[in-house]
Amino acid sequence: MHIKLPLLSLGLILILLLSGTCFAAPEKPIGDITSTQQVIDKLFSGRTLDPIEGIWVRDENRVIAIVKSSVAYPDEKIQKYDYLAIKVSGKWQSMGGVWSGFTRTEYNFSFKGGNVYWKLLSQNLLEQGIEYNYPVTPSETFVRIYPNQ
Repeated sequence: MHIKLPLLSLGLILILLLSGTCFAAPEKPIGDITSTQQVIDKLFSGRTLDPIEGIWVRDENRVIAIVKSSVAYPDEKIQKYDYLAIKVSGKWQSMGGVWSGFTRTEYNFSFKGGNVYWKLLSQNLLEQGIEYNYPVTPSETFVRIYPNQ
């Protein structure tokens, strides 16, 4: 009896650990990347893009690709958001990794992920910031570099 309980507990722990990793989304949905062109080829070529999709630049330290979650993760079981922001270049530790996920709100120009909001100000300007009920933090503006519009 004393031997069965630890074995049963160990078996249950292994099942829980393995089942969590089987359905977890990969940290890098497009694998390692080496160039912006590689991201464009993998995520955007040959299809019509939503207005928010593309390559966006804040500065040389933050370049992201915004893509439909369904393009990065075709398996519906692991799609938590409508869109993902993927690290393209800059001072990131993990190029190609998911930086943020967000969902469209009732307004076509507004998106939300946790406490972060994204506002499509124009075809080529995107604002990211923290919800207003949090301590004052400046918003950041991104400029679209792909597709050129």
